[in-house]
Amino acid sequence: MTVTVGFDATTVAAMTQNERVERMLRLVGAHGVTAVDFMLPDVIDGGAPITRFAARIHELRTEHGVAIIKNGRRQKCDVYMLDTAWNRQAR
Repeated sequence: MTVTVGFDATTVAAMTQNERVERMLRLVGAHGVTAVDFMLPDVIDGGAPITRFAARIHELRTEHGVAIIKNGRRQKCDVYMLDTAWNRQAR
């Protein structure tokens, strides 16, 4: 299954890489995101590629307190998604 989500280019350009990754984690839900989703030629949100995706996941976990779990592999990459128990509490 391929998920493509388009956003206004101006909005995406104004966001930090961490904000973009967290936004996609929230939008795609159980499908999760991988490093490949943020690589050329088909960047999932239409923004610039994020080549240090694992570093963004680490920062979201440690610096921003976002509960992210690994949920298998897709396209030879780890699939990351929000921990659903944490996500329900955050609302």
